Amino acid sequence: MKKTWILLLIFFSAGILSYADAQSVKNLNTKEFKVQIWDFEKNKDWKYLGDKPAIIDMYDEGLVRVVECSQSFDAVAARAIYDRQDVVEIDNADYANAYSKGGFLNREDFGVLGALEVDTDFNVNILTGSSGEMMGGLGGGPDVAGGAAISIVTLPIIRGRTPSIVKRVFTLCTPGETVAAVVTEAGIALNPKHRNYQELKEDLEKTNLKLVSIQQLHELSTSMTGEPKAIETTDRITCIVEYRDGTVIDVIRQIKR
Repeated sequence: MKKTWILLLIFFSAGILSYADAQSVKNLNTKEFKVQIWDFEKNKDWKYLGDKPAIIDMYDEGLVRVVECSQSFDAVAARAIYDRQDVVEIDNADYANAYSKGGFLNREDFGVLGALEVDTDFNVNILTGSSGEMMGGLGGGPDVAGGAAISIVTLPIIRGRTPSIVKRVFTLCTPGETVAAVVTEAGIALNPKHRNYQELKEDLEKTNLKLVSIQQLHELSTSMTGEPKAIETTDRITCIVEYRDGTVIDVIRQIKR
């Protein structure tokens, strides 16, 4: 069963990126949102109008027995905690505490994550963009990768004119040894240093999925964009990056203007 889900999850990740590569991202205005997603002015009760299921819709259809929420980013999820019996609010310590034997992430089989860039050692950057400036908060990516038996990072090999597979990430957020696979539209790279590498490799070799090395993805991405110019910084530290156990694994320095 575990092998089956590994394959399904890889197929799912590859499918997302293939679709994303073929489709442009569309920003919705208020009118389009009400037509395509939810007319919140006419309908007080949530009813998703699209054809791609959201997590709460999957729960309502009986596809998911229990939803454990440590963070809710919209009113629909927040309301579901109130009026659905098995949509349950949990503490972040229950969700991601590295020192808790009962933590959900430490018992997780699979995790699918995004990234701004990944390097040839499978290290992940989810904090700083191509300009070297912070794009947002760290989030739970390092927790998922560290706790899950199989962690999958999905990203396109380039964004605009910038390679996403680089020689070295600008900011280390998730250590490479915790990443099992990097899934792109150009192929899947498995991390030979991951604890479940051999089992994952044997399973995927029985499929028609394209397996490549992380070095091949790097060479392909830079062949399309060229090597980006190094970002110059001052000595002033503006942010400290901590791992899930409190270890300082990197710092972010002020960009030289």
